[in-house]
Amino acid sequence: MVNSRDVLRALVDGAPPGTTISVRADWIAELVAGIPEQREGVEVDLTTGEVGRLLSRDEKTVASWCRSGLLTGAYRLRGREWRIPRAALVAFQRRGG
Repeated sequence: MVNSRDVLRALVDGAPPGTTISVRADWIAELVAGIPEQREGVEVDLTTGEVGRLLSRDEKTVASWCRSGLLTGAYRLRGREWRIPRAALVAFQRRGG
C-alpha cells in the first residue's frame, strides 16, 4: 500500500533544491483525505471544545481555566487556540476540577 508520504517523496525526489512543483488542488485534496487525523498510539492534545464536552462545560469556561493556569500544561497553538494535553486534564480531574 502506498501512503501519502511516499507519494510526496516520489514527487520531489530528484528535483533540484528550490524547484517549484505545481500540482492540482484536487489532487492534494485526494492525497490528504487519506491521511488520518490521529495516528494510532499518538496522543493528540484536546481543544477547549473537546474538554468542554467531556466535562459538560462551555468551551469559554475551559479557555478561562487555561488562562488562569488551572489546566497546567495548556498552551496556545499558533498563539490563538488553546490545546490541553490529556495529562493536564487528568491532573485537573484528580484535583477535583
